[in-house]
Amino acid sequence: MIINWLGLLPIKNDVEEAKIQNELLVDLLQANPVAILGDQYQRFEQVVLILSDIARQKYLNEATIPKICSLVQGISSDGNFGPLFMQIVNNKLVEDQKKRLNGCVTGHIEH
Repeated sequence: MIINWLGLLPIKNDVEEAKIQNELLVDLLQANPVAILGDQYQRFEQVVLILSDIARQKYLNEATIPKICSLVQGISSDGNFGPLFMQIVNNKLVEDQKKRLNGCVTGHIEH
């Protein structure tokens, strides 16, 4: 079920539903990352790509903004995941996506 749900993200055509689903994603990543990322973290890249698309105020509830920033900050500075995160950022993302994730790291999410 998680795999199918992740395949539907990011939602861009319904901003209100996107906010609900994005908050759920961030909350689940914080509470049980293995459930979302997979037991071998096989969905890590997919989740980073989703986070790079949703990390803007338009697609997040006010309460979700600090959560996603904290999540991205934690991932980017983690000894195990940080290097993989940076590899994905440098090799898989376009400039707008990189800018959005950097905004999370610095705590300045774009509109």
